[in-house]
Amino acid sequence: MTVQLLRWVSIPMVLCLGACQTSQTEKVMTEGLRSLKGKSVQTAIGILGVPSEEKVIAGNKIITWKYGRDESYTLPTVNTSFGSVAGKPASMTSYGTQTTNLTFSCRIDLMTSKLGIAEKFEYEGDVEGCQKYAKRLKEIAQPQ
Repeated sequence: MTVQLLRWVSIPMVLCLGACQTSQTEKVMTEGLRSLKGKSVQTAIGILGVPSEEKVIAGNKIITWKYGRDESYTLPTVNTSFGSVAGKPASMTSYGTQTTNLTFSCRIDLMTSKLGIAEKFEYEGDVEGCQKYAKRLKEIAQPQ
């Protein structure tokens, strides 16, 4: 009974924490990248770090920052089976572990003018992957 109670209490707490962190990370990413618009590429590099790649698409220079990592989590499992033995109710509990592999990633694309001024940003990723960039952008993020 205690195990079930903890499981039901833990799931909403984890979901709430994840949702709260998601909205904060998205807000900082959006506001921080918006604050870089109109600034030089060197300013963006000074804040975000060395870009992962640079390319030209349809005459527009695109500078990209990428981050990713893989993690494995091993969690305990509890399985209880109910039945009967010689006509009497019986139960059996077994304990084990389950490993889950997760991939965290973030990608930021910056389109620049011919003069090297940030014109447009796009980003995609998850909370954990974008956390690295959100921490750097937090200082310049200005609410709109």
